[in-house]
Amino acid sequence: MLASVLILTVSVALLIYWFRYCCLGLLRNLQDQPSLVPENRFSFQDVRHRLQTDSDLDPLDRALDRDYRIVSYLLRHAAGLGAHSLEHRILLLDYKLMQAWYWLTRAAAPAQARKALSERAATQYHGFLKTLGLSSFSVLYNKKGGFPSITRTCS
Repeated sequence: MLASVLILTVSVALLIYWFRYCCLGLLRNLQDQPSLVPENRFSFQDVRHRLQTDSDLDPLDRALDRDYRIVSYLLRHAAGLGAHSLEHRILLLDYKLMQAWYWLTRAAAPAQARKALSERAATQYHGFLKTLGLSSFSVLYNKKGGFPSITRTCS
């Protein structure tokens, strides 16, 4: 009985380690690729810069959630972007886990919450936008909170 629990615990720990290693490796590889994403249309770059100075993290979390909703809308409604690779699914799971980790650590461990927000911003930029080809889209969304409109541009 004790051996089974020990084997299960070690297996789960190794699975978590493997998952984190894969996510960080994917993000590291994607950072090396050039990008044509219109960075001024999304707030993930601003969030990454403000993480170092801002003490209130909740507005940064809301900005990342807004960007995620826009990207999700684009993925659901843009033709030809619905296919999700294994890498995209891993990064999506990582994004959701970092979102939960932020909510768990934001009051007790602000440094961990900052790391979670930073990884979410990197996942959103490098993982979702670059790998899914959204760099060929110009995203124009209403500043009053409206849904984005998509206009195809030549790349």
